[in-house]
Amino acid sequence: MSSFLKKIFGGFSASRIEKTFDNETSATQSSRCKFCGQTIVWKDLKNGKRWPFDPRKVNCADDEGNIFLAWVPHFQTCKKWRRKRKTG
Repeated sequence: MSSFLKKIFGGFSASRIEKTFDNETSATQSSRCKFCGQTIVWKDLKNGKRWPFDPRKVNCADDEGNIFLAWVPHFQTCKKWRRKRKTG
């Protein structure tokens, strides 16, 4: 999870990441995962890319051990998505 957040935000500060997720992401579309059927939210990130996120936040930790809430990319939690990506 930390490597994913580093790719998006560069530096790694828990408070900055949580604030950025809340302020600079906007839900543009919600849909269902075509593999598992769970509701996902597509968010436009600051870098111009769209990512599928689970609609709930989970606790994450940064490199210094600070705990914060963050959106989880759906493809990290969807077993069927990961299985399809490996085989396809």
